[in-house]
Amino acid sequence: MASIYARPFYNASEALDTTNYQTFSSSSNVFVRAVRSAVIIFNNPTFLTLSAKIHENNGGIPGALLETSSNSHTKAELLGSDSYAYRGVYFEFENDLILRADEIYHMVLEFTGASAFSDSSFVAWVQDVYDPLYSSLQNKNNLHKSPFIISFIASKIS
Repeated sequence: MASIYARPFYNASEALDTTNYQTFSSSSNVFVRAVRSAVIIFNNPTFLTLSAKIHENNGGIPGALLETSSNSHTKAELLGSDSYAYRGVYFEFENDLILRADEIYHMVLEFTGASAFSDSSFVAWVQDVYDPLYSSLQNKNNLHKSPFIISFIASKIS
């Protein structure tokens, strides 16, 4: 049986800053059009919209903002009539988001109108799944260190 692991945003301040981020780089120069990730919404937390931001690196943490997604997802859109949900989220970038080879960047999820997040009502960013078939190579006690699931829709720049 597969399990889903995710890192919760337990309070509104975490949902409004760059506390939770995914570090990444590319082996070549790329033009990014979109990014896909996944979230779990648990027990109807309070927020208005969810968007993605790409930041430059500043000593291993998010630095200057490069781009904000041109689309966002409302809580109503993500939840529908449910109080709990697992949703793939797709974020587009309208401007020319060019990532340089071998440079470090950070992706951040941003919530507007976030309040009343708690250990019983939160949004969680889905992490890469622990695979029991390779348990000798992975330590399930280190799951909190697993990367968030993100996929880029990009093209290589010649």
